[in-house]
Amino acid sequence: MSEIQKKVYDALIPANENLEVLTKTFVVDGYKVVAQHNPARAVSSGAKLDKATIAKRKCFLCKENRPVDQPSVIYNENFEILKNPFPILKKHLTIPLMRHERQEILPHFATMLNLSKDLPDFDLLYNGPKCGASAPDHMHFQAVQTGLMPLDEKSLSEFDIVDGEIRNFGRKCLVFVGSDKEAICKQYRELYNKLEIKEDEWEPRMNIVAHYIPSANIWNVWVFPRDKHRPSYYEQGRMISPGVIDMAGILVFPKPDDFEDVDESMIRQIYKEVSL
Repeated sequence: MSEIQKKVYDALIPANENLEVLTKTFVVDGYKVVAQHNPARAVSSGAKLDKATIAKRKCFLCKENRPVDQPSVIYNENFEILKNPFPILKKHLTIPLMRHERQEILPHFATMLNLSKDLPDFDLLYNGPKCGASAPDHMHFQAVQTGLMPLDEKSLSEFDIVDGEIRNFGRKCLVFVGSDKEAICKQYRELYNKLEIKEDEWEPRMNIVAHYIPSANIWNVWVFPRDKHRPSYYEQGRMISPGVIDMAGILVFPKPDDFEDVDESMIRQIYKEVSL
């Protein structure tokens, strides 16, 4: 176990951690999706992210605005690893930059790979500013224990992958695999430069999952290019706001009525609308 991962377990993760949520499992066109009813996620899913609202509120990821006694683990003097106060999965971490800078992946993509190597029990997660990040004004990653998302349940060889893209998956997903970190960074930059940056935004919309496999000395990186921030269901009053965990196969429904109503048709429509 790496030194940083040992510190995370010792300081942040209780041995008897329990997460009480309701779930329903679907198989939609051959791929597994778990619907989760998690009322604690209402604040995040329903967050107003317009410039005026963000400018008025205190940044909850800045150290001075967090509880004084909140434990953390420092990573490379740049990031702090914290326990997520509103988890979707067990061992759910939030990893903010130690200075207040906007959510932007390109300057920190290599750090994401380094973090995944130093936390091999975890999937590293990134939500773009208009793709699930509840603090688009403060750079941060998340991490969850690997093996808990449907994306983790298959080896890459079980997916239908053509030219680096997973086919027949219900949403657009590109995959980078390799042991050469610089080569993966180069591939990622090439993809980044091909994607559209929408007006008044500073990076292409996307979600990212990265996982390092020590036994094989390789990284698996999944990139979900995004179109819409939220599906049309949100405008109809349904609290559905997909982030990276949703794109990886766990759709979170804070409201009980939405959870009761979810079916295969709704799942297809959500992914169709928010994916590029």
